[in-house]
Amino acid sequence: MVIINGDINDIQKIPGLKKSIVVVGNFDGIHTHHEKLLRKAQELAIKNDLQLVLVSFDRSWRTLFNQEDDRILKKEEKIEIMDGFFAIDYYIELEVNENLKSYQPKQFMEWMKKTLKCQMVAEGSDFTFGTNSKGTVKELKEFFGDDNVYVMRRKNLTTSSTKIRKLIADGKVDKANKLLYSPFKIYFATEGKRSREIIYPNIKIKEGYYQAKLNDKVNAVLRIDNKAAILISKTGEIEEPVIYAILEKKISKPTK
Repeated sequence: MVIINGDINDIQKIPGLKKSIVVVGNFDGIHTHHEKLLRKAQELAIKNDLQLVLVSFDRSWRTLFNQEDDRILKKEEKIEIMDGFFAIDYYIELEVNENLKSYQPKQFMEWMKKTLKCQMVAEGSDFTFGTNSKGTVKELKEFFGDDNVYVMRRKNLTTSSTKIRKLIADGKVDKANKLLYSPFKIYFATEGKRSREIIYPNIKIKEGYYQAKLNDKVNAVLRIDNKAAILISKTGEIEEPVIYAILEKKISKPTK
């Protein structure tokens, strides 16, 4: 997988890129709907002898409006999953900035066609793009042709990044994990042993006790208190620095 990142205005020619099918999205959390869409795009790429190009973004759009970055998944982990589990030829990470925000739907589609050599598109039925999210799958079909745009219908929003954030905020992390491609992780500052500052993600996590796994190796019980994770107990030792923990499920307060 070739990884390219930068300002959209600086990404105007991609060496080696041939005719492609393009998927655009935040892909935050990489949940079951994302997986189905990407698997379908892979199938269409093979069937039509196209390269698969995924276009994503370097941060949440909320940051342009001075709001907190509410991503669930670190971008490094997202890239690792995309590279390891999906047959993506090019991963384009666009900087979320005023230049990208200014692109009208037609301008963005022209960029897709010229720069990405886009012949086909695969998106969810709720996909929007361009300035003020004015572009929809309707505009994609009008521009690229109805037969060249695959739309995955979403009957409801039971699986979405917004829904997953709500589950985590409500303490239902076990239900969130069933929807996520990779289990929910919290990342720590390196300082401290028993109590660690949670530096990522910057979303609401219900306070309380959690069954967890440190560095995906050692079982533990953590107490989440605001932006801190306090180690209550663990079943073994871990040699390397603890940089993250998988939250498996919320539990009752452990008895001594």
